[in-house]
Amino acid sequence: MEAGIHFLEPLMLDYTVNGKIPGGAGHGSLRSCPHGVYQCAGVERHIAIAIETEAQWHALKAVAPLDAFRSSEFDSVEARFNVRDAIDDAIRTWCADKDAFALSRQLKDAGVPASAVLYPTDLYEDPQLAARGFFPVLEHGVMGPTPYDGLMTKFSDAPAGPHSAGPCLGEHTEYVLRDILGVDDESIAMAAAVGALS
Repeated sequence: MEAGIHFLEPLMLDYTVNGKIPGGAGHGSLRSCPHGVYQCAGVERHIAIAIETEAQWHALKAVAPLDAFRSSEFDSVEARFNVRDAIDDAIRTWCADKDAFALSRQLKDAGVPASAVLYPTDLYEDPQLAARGFFPVLEHGVMGPTPYDGLMTKFSDAPAGPHSAGPCLGEHTEYVLRDILGVDDESIAMAAAVGALS
């Protein structure tokens, strides 16, 4: 809690000084506008867009049909806050029939901070994670070759990471009983015979 409490400071100060009780922010931001996650074509596909600077705003206007906001009066983030819902509606309509990945590339190429929102399974195809070898493939007793999350940090002199797949239920029971706990074979066989190991 101590590490994260400072994120609440602006809200606490706003209440202490101004008596203002904050509502839910949703995807909103105190420093960016537009700032949100917008539905794209496909099942549960979205794109995240966050505009903080005037240059990013101009880059977005060069790509997106934001004709109602072409005036320089909307160059400041404060002015955009006043029409945030209308901007979000325009972006939401524009994104609805677009592929999230293609749109993300188009926006990034134009200088707009944007990213397709990924499913966990999309991470297996992520070029950066693949280049780092983040997902080692290990042989699972039931699922066969299965990718597992690796370590976030790699050290050149200390190779580490998962070396075996997650065990199936009871897969190592005999090993634990015999080799770690020192239970003799006869006792293990008796426990198995009465169903205590299944």
